[in-house]
Amino acid sequence: MIRPDFAGALLVAMLILLQGCAGKIQGADTKNMQPQRPVQLDRLDAFVGQWEGVTETRIRGVDEISRGTLRGNWTWDCDKWCVVDRSETDLGDDRKRAGVSLWTWDVATQRYRFYWINSAGGTGAGTATYDEGTSTWRTKGRSRSPAGTRNTRGSIRFVDDHTADWVWQEFGGLLRLRKMLEMSGTSRKK
Repeated sequence: MIRPDFAGALLVAMLILLQGCAGKIQGADTKNMQPQRPVQLDRLDAFVGQWEGVTETRIRGVDEISRGTLRGNWTWDCDKWCVVDRSETDLGDDRKRAGVSLWTWDVATQRYRFYWINSAGGTGAGTATYDEGTSTWRTKGRSRSPAGTRNTRGSIRFVDDHTADWVWQEFGGLLRLRKMLEMSGTSRKK
């Protein structure tokens, strides 16, 4: 019978020996481990720049259409592996919202992914597809805010290199099928 203190010491000695046998990674090796940047990321370059536009917001149960302005600054980040948008929406009457979104290409799922957060307590994530024939991005996702969890859909159509028409919709209710909010607008690159 092996004494427990001897068995413990033997186990520690074996682990030390096994650790010593593990391969070492050198600094030059990590450069070779960096995956090649996916060409799909280049499509996100259309977003990069400073954008300004007008918005219209329709909320279920509210007859009035809110009009406002939107400013966004889209930049490449992480060695051009993602674009980040820092935006501000002004709906008047001191109703300003700041937001940050991040778009990237997910190699594992072969999809564009985006994530966002805003100063109204909203967060969300989704996927996007691009239709080259119509120069249109289509999005779908899920958002969470003080208003609850909602499914989202949207589209961004590039009219030209400096103009984009967009629509954002949120669906709530028991099965998240009832349209609760729709924002739309036209943004222009400065």
